Amino acid sequence: MTVLDASVIIAGFLGEPGRAMAEDLLSGRPAEPVMNGVNAGEVVAKLGRGGPDALNDVLNKMVWLKHGGLEIVNFDAFDGHVAGTFRAKYYDARARAISFADCAALATCIRYGRALATTDSVLARLAVEINIEVIGVPNSAGEPPL
Repeated sequence: MTVLDASVIIAGFLGEPGRAMAEDLLSGRPAEPVMNGVNAGEVVAKLGRGGPDALNDVLNKMVWLKHGGLEIVNFDAFDGHVAGTFRAKYYDARARAISFADCAALATCIRYGRALATTDSVLARLAVEINIEVIGVPNSAGEPPL
């Protein structure tokens, strides 16, 4: 299983340079894709801001992904404590402005002992620092996160 950060799904939905890799990851290559509920919500929040049509579109796409094999896992108290600890310990407004949702993705990696797929360079560097394998997906500029 590979843990997907919201940025990977967003890259796929928006047709960014990482789209092909996002599609491979969602197809189960190299491992079955998983995302926690916090990161799924982040996708909806970011892409659903354009009004009712945008919100309906992203919700329908998320359902489609779930039916296509993306497993959305629960985010419980353990995960919340791990994510909160990461945010408290590693957040720095200038050097490492990591979001709680980013920390939620890391917590899911810890829970399942799996790699993280992301386009986010700050998140990727922190994952490597805490010994989580990173699958780098090109960002909107076509740059790999590491």
